[in-house]
Amino acid sequence: MVRAIVYVCYAVILGVTFCDNLKWNSSTQEIINKASKRLYLIRVLKRAGVPPPHLVTIYSALVRSVLEYACPVWSNNLQQHLNQKIEMVQKRPMRIIYPYTSYDMALSLSSISRLEERRLNICSRTFTNACDPTSRLFSNVPSRRNEVHGHNLRHADHVSLPLCRTERFKNSFFLLSSDAWLFSKA
Repeated sequence: MVRAIVYVCYAVILGVTFCDNLKWNSSTQEIINKASKRLYLIRVLKRAGVPPPHLVTIYSALVRSVLEYACPVWSNNLQQHLNQKIEMVQKRPMRIIYPYTSYDMALSLSSISRLEERRLNICSRTFTNACDPTSRLFSNVPSRRNEVHGHNLRHADHVSLPLCRTERFKNSFFLLSSDAWLFSKA
């Protein structure tokens, strides 16, 4: 029995929305909507007199976890205006928790970093874990140069990156992380 392949505009896989144009606008909007719904709890708890350290813990558990879910998949290809939209979601609870301080001061008081920095750290840790030969993701990591060429090279620990025809492929998780990993080793 032959089945026809059905064309869809988007697909949700493990809670991440993939669009047919490979843009992250709708996925980002869903993340923002889901996180924004959870901010009401922080506002209610603030009115009830819960101290700021507890509110920060609740924010980290309920809201920031949504904002960072599966970020190695989508964060490298995120456009700047979508980065700013996601960061705005974090600004709102910081204004609720610390109403008379600036955003940067609220971040330092709560010992929280900007979301873009956190996503970079998460991606870096994920790639470092993927470089372990026992990892399930190891087969996706580009090969080291000495394994590809078989010659004794000056920079044998560097990885051989494939040729990229599009910017989207160049900004994919493993290629961008490999590139960042190379510069961190230098």
